[in-house]
Amino acid sequence: MRFGPGTVERCVGLCNICHFGCLTTGVVVKPWQFLTNGLMDWPNFGDHKETDYASKEAGGAIISIPETEPLPINQSISLFYLFSRQLVSQPDNILEKSNTPGNCFAFCGSSGRIRIKLSKKVKIVAVTLDHAPFALLDDLSHAPRDFAVYGLKLENSDARSSLGKFQYKLEGMHVQTFVVNPDLIFPYEFVELEILNNHGNENLTCVYRFRGLSSVDDDDPVLLGTFEYKINEDHIQTFLIDPVQISSFEYIELRIKNNQGNEHYTCLYRFRVHASRLPIKN
Repeated sequence: MRFGPGTVERCVGLCNICHFGCLTTGVVVKPWQFLTNGLMDWPNFGDHKETDYASKEAGGAIISIPETEPLPINQSISLFYLFSRQLVSQPDNILEKSNTPGNCFAFCGSSGRIRIKLSKKVKIVAVTLDHAPFALLDDLSHAPRDFAVYGLKLENSDARSSLGKFQYKLEGMHVQTFVVNPDLIFPYEFVELEILNNHGNENLTCVYRFRGLSSVDDDDPVLLGTFEYKINEDHIQTFLIDPVQISSFEYIELRIKNNQGNEHYTCLYRFRVHASRLPIKN
């Protein structure tokens, strides 16, 4: 489906993409307890230990977007005014944490396909689809509705193994998790997200974030997040962990990726970990 200038102009507010600066610190943890009661809805999701192997932060990447046309955005680049190139919405957005309004992958029409390389070969036990918080948007018709997820043995393979078909509902929370049927769980390194339709918008669809969740091995480190300590702010800075990554751990590891420019040494004054107490078992 093609779009006239009016259509693209109406979508400008949804398709502006913000990019943030580099991150300078990281925390990796080693799990000691795996809670196995299955996944629950978003408010209680932090009670379980599933890791997002599709996230860019963990090493996930977009392979391709077959038969899918990214929506143009209201920006362009030029080289010495010799030529100009229209920018388009980027599919990489669905592998990042931000779900602020507009920071999505917007594509033309009501259906599309996105192929993703996971950070490693894992058994996907659940998938999560995010949208921007509903209260911040006047129009939700561009949100995905019915979608399917497939496992791929090869990144360019035409053969797809279904992990299930699901429905994203506007009556629920803006972050919704869907459990894969145990009979369909097999290890894959590549997956495909296919948006079958949306909530009524024939012109465009916006996907904010997709997560491929899998249980972790006891010896497999879990990335809690990457953060940046800013020297132009207060000397004590606290960083929140993504609720999806919150679980129970006995040991953690702090990795300093770089400093503020000194190549010879780095000074670390204090590191604190804030947590909720686990219930005491009799």
